[in-house]
Amino acid sequence: MAAAATAALVVAGGGALALTALPLGSPGASGTGADPSADPSTDPSAGPDSTGGGALSVDLDGFTLDLGFSADGETLYVYGTELSAWDWREGVPVDVFEPTPLSGAIGHDGLIVAAYVDHIRVWDGDSENITAHFGSAHENGDRGYYQTPAITDDGTKVAATAAEDGHPSNDHVLQVWDVASETPDVEIPLEGILYALEFSADGSLLVGREEAADGSGPLGVSVWDAATGERLHTFTDGYGHQFALAPEGRTMAVSAPDGDGEGPTGYELIDLDTGEVTVPLADLGEDHASVMGIHFSADGGRVYAVTGGGATEPGSVWDAETGELVVESGPLLYEPLAEQDDGGHFATMTSDSRILVLDADFGVVTELH
Repeated sequence: MAAAATAALVVAGGGALALTALPLGSPGASGTGADPSADPSTDPSAGPDSTGGGALSVDLDGFTLDLGFSADGETLYVYGTELSAWDWREGVPVDVFEPTPLSGAIGHDGLIVAAYVDHIRVWDGDSENITAHFGSAHENGDRGYYQTPAITDDGTKVAATAAEDGHPSNDHVLQVWDVASETPDVEIPLEGILYALEFSADGSLLVGREEAADGSGPLGVSVWDAATGERLHTFTDGYGHQFALAPEGRTMAVSAPDGDGEGPTGYELIDLDTGEVTVPLADLGEDHASVMGIHFSADGGRVYAVTGGGATEPGSVWDAETGELVVESGPLLYEPLAEQDDGGHFATMTSDSRILVLDADFGVVTELH
């Protein structure tokens, strides 16, 4: 699973937000959620029937921001133009989560966190199982326009940014919510706009990538204590266009700058406790396709460099212990990428809006479209 997906309006290949400057709760605001009494689990008019009342139709054209598998590996969750669940073996959609979020993230084993203009919602497995719904303006000091959410593996904590008075052009704060009590326990001031966010595997740390609010450039990757909000490390000067957190422990894979600090040309593994480099990853060849993201394998033993999804743009694989390239410019590994917990299958999205399901040897098993 990738770092938390940003807003639902994204320039293809770029990652820049196109924000809708509508006030909190405006009827036409993209990502405005229904009142809890009118959510899809209780209101048949709120969206497609996911309980067998008719075949679902899901449009995979356009952008796809995140993918993830269920705990048993049989359901694939897809967040893009729509948020849906698929029986990937049969190649059919089986659920649609509505309304489509302004921003969302597919967490571990079917946990989904969705951010809207006026609240945050958590689903567990299917659209009828809403386990949390919080963050209305009167509960949160008139804040709203939630974006860049993340959820811990156990589902007990959610983090997301919120804008003052619900206007995206206002200052943003990063909040860490206790899901059980539906209250924000921690507030973290931001220096810019947060474009990616993840919890560490044990939920104790938050890692996020910030860019300047005026669009002047990246501010780097920060590591925060999720319980106190203390900023523990900041990696600047070209670090962090891409990052990924290990599925166990406190290790980050991150893009590293060249000697001039002008952009990522290499990748490193960093100990999040010390902030020090532990394993430099071998350089990719000069003719390697542009890397659009990096991911750890489900067992933490490998790091994947994924590309933009073109037919001539294969990805690469590093050994996470030695940093050596296991395979260069070989597998069909594109952004976004998801892997089953047992490593048996992958899911990835091509640039022509096909979802490929791959086996453990990166062979194509089936396609969704």
